[in-house]
Amino acid sequence: VVVKEVLDSPEGEALWSADREAYTRWEAQQRRSNKGYVEALGLIEGLCRGGQAAACLPLATALEEDLNEVAAAAAILGGACVELSAPEACYRLGRLFELGAYGDGQRPGSEQVLEAYGRGCQAGHAGACRGYGMLGLESGQPQARDALQSACASDPPVGCGEAGDAFRYGKGGPVDLDVAAVCYIRDCQAPKRSNPVQRCADAGLFLWRGM
Repeated sequence: VVVKEVLDSPEGEALWSADREAYTRWEAQQRRSNKGYVEALGLIEGLCRGGQAAACLPLATALEEDLNEVAAAAAILGGACVELSAPEACYRLGRLFELGAYGDGQRPGSEQVLEAYGRGCQAGHAGACRGYGMLGLESGQPQARDALQSACASDPPVGCGEAGDAFRYGKGGPVDLDVAAVCYIRDCQAPKRSNPVQRCADAGLFLWRGM
């Protein structure tokens, strides 16, 4: 493991204060030069390339966050998503494509993001369904609203507020107030609500009107 004192050294702290991008490159170099870290990473990579999808996730995290190798992380997640049918990898790949710190001209297009989220959603990953639904509504994908509804129906529910809005206001399909009400109620009752005051108020309004 990279010694914490190295990263928290006066050199590291000074670089962090002066130039965050330079610090990120310096931090990655410190990790690459640490024999223990490189050996551990090699073991995880061997498991991943041997078909162990669970090992691909921490490998991708290390490549992205520790070594600042976003494209390499995307390649690992892509392999786990497509070849190993790992829904969490598909979701992570979609998030990485959508938010990753790619250089100019390197960020994947929306079609690649949708494909990653779509694969994860088809495998039952609620977060991927929400990602596909949100992005799909913006680009006019016919299954976008259904994906949001699937995310909301998961346990625990995800994306119920967005699903409720889609059905309430006719985004991506006709207005359906009954489905909107169910989504708002689930969002109000969810442990992590997207907008607790507004969603519970929306649910209360529909209940008061008798749905």
